[in-house]
Amino acid sequence: MARASAEVTRQRILDAAERTFADQGFEPASIRTIAARARVTLPVLYYHFGSKNGLIRAVLLRRLEPLRQLHEATLARFAAEYPPPRTPPLPLVLEAMIRPALELARNDARKGSVVMRLIGRVITDSAAPQQDIFQEVFGEVRRGFLDLLSRCLPHLSPATLHWRHEFIWGALALLLCNPVRILRKTDGLCDPLETEVLLPHFLAFCVAGLEAPLPGVARASARTRKSQ
Repeated sequence: MARASAEVTRQRILDAAERTFADQGFEPASIRTIAARARVTLPVLYYHFGSKNGLIRAVLLRRLEPLRQLHEATLARFAAEYPPPRTPPLPLVLEAMIRPALELARNDARKGSVVMRLIGRVITDSAAPQQDIFQEVFGEVRRGFLDLLSRCLPHLSPATLHWRHEFIWGALALLLCNPVRILRKTDGLCDPLETEVLLPHFLAFCVAGLEAPLPGVARASARTRKSQ
């Protein structure tokens, strides 16, 4: 009974911390505010999490771990179905990367978009603890998808592939961290939370970007066309 009560308290602190970090950011958020929202004393909060960084870590892991596990299962499936030298179709790889985040955002919107606002804070906050946690959780997943993309696009240099990979995640973060803004800007035409509508458009955009000619090649082609 005591163990169950302690777990209820722990989850209540995590819920309060999640909302506070999403609303205020990680650095400005006060531990005292979180404790008050969770209806616990500071010693109880520190008993469960040790420090503010320990609390940040627990909040992020609770939300990011399920996403990581889903991506890892997908990477394992690709490894079984497409062992080298076989190469999976590029759109299939991209959908495996992108769909889980879209579905997380759609499900989270029903709960007030707290999780996506929290992830938005991580993306825009350069503080080392948050970035280290994000890298710890998704480092292997990132390398796994980059390996698949490099097999799909062997002509791209590692630097070019990394750039284009970052462009994709940057565009996705912009879409999902404030979907209401995009809905209003487009007068209701574009709703980032309509996964099955958004996904084909976003995949087409990503495929075109990844397969685009290299900058030097594109300039040379343009000069050749003008001279003809």
